[in-house]
Amino acid sequence: MEADRAQRGEGERRDRDADGLGARVEDARPEVDPFVARVMAANAARALFGGERVVRVGRYALRRVLGAGGGGSVFVAHDPELDREIAIKLIVAPTPPQRTRALAEGQALARLAHPNVVAVFDVGSVDDRVYLAMELVRGTSLRAYASTASAREVIVAYRQAGEGLVAAHARGLVHGDFKPDNAVIGADGRVRVVDFGLAGAVGADVSGGTPQYMAPELRADTPAAPTHDQYAFAVALGESLRAAGQAPLPRWLAAIVARGSATEVDARFPTMAAMVAALANDPRRRWRRRALIATPLVIGGWPSRSVAAARPWLSRRAMAARGRSRRRGARAAPPRSMRTCAAWARRSRRSRRRRAARPSRCTGATGPAPTTPRAGPRPGARRHG
Repeated sequence: MEADRAQRGEGERRDRDADGLGARVEDARPEVDPFVARVMAANAARALFGGERVVRVGRYALRRVLGAGGGGSVFVAHDPELDREIAIKLIVAPTPPQRTRALAEGQALARLAHPNVVAVFDVGSVDDRVYLAMELVRGTSLRAYASTASAREVIVAYRQAGEGLVAAHARGLVHGDFKPDNAVIGADGRVRVVDFGLAGAVGADVSGGTPQYMAPELRADTPAAPTHDQYAFAVALGESLRAAGQAPLPRWLAAIVARGSATEVDARFPTMAAMVAALANDPRRRWRRRALIATPLVIGGWPSRSVAAARPWLSRRAMAARGRSRRRGARAAPPRSMRTCAAWARRSRRSRRRRAARPSRCTGATGPAPTTPRAGPRPGARRHG
């Protein structure tokens, strides 16, 4: 009995010490999110006094802090029903209208299924917060990725992030705080746009953002629009390309970044999809693809008319030369290209061998057919009248 009372008293003392530690943490940093302070206090108490102190949001147990900002905080949490780790985003919504709006936007985000957008599993509210239970993406932010990747790899990654923003815009959602830190490339090479904590419907009021990536028109309290994400995307793309060592930018890339980050809204791309399509139109890749298509056609001989119909930019001149050669006969001058000349010579040799091996119509022997003398007057004969 005495041992049980002593053990119970020891447990109560540990709880009081842990509660006091949590209160001291909150009092020392009054601007810290209360949930962040509780998780920090629970982790410290677990390390110092042992035991299991859990901070819960709905059915989810918050384990550690991933990040915090003006729009809310992100935690690594455990889902006991599915026994997996997830990410919990807590959005500050102190008034009922704000909570209603945040819940509606979270539900819209949960209906958005796209490989380049982080998946949302659950939405709910606790105290003056709205929480989003999301996929926990283990990877590297595009800011850190750009410091070790090549410029071409950065472009590929941002094209994936742009596809995620295009999907959100198609659902009527604006991210509102896109930056290199809010796009993560996983171990599978897939980029996911994360942290939709400030996302809002098109036309809604803008609640915040990172000043460096905010469009100039947001200073005039304009409603949320996809062009705001386009501006932030263009600024982030320019930063990442320069971090990857691409300075100065090639002309075609500089034109895309300048247009996407234009001060005037009308000077930007009409849609985010148009900007992503422009990023895919790399002139170097286009000419390299044309060369790869043209090489086997030139080495193998003249292109067929089906190729001419499918690739008019490639075979129009070759087809014209082919027609001229047919009209002129076998003595037509070969093309100037060395490879085409070699192919021309090979075809000529094969044609001569086939003609030499063809049976003669007169004798049945192989070889060229004997020539018959041309009919005409006998030598020395005189013509009359």
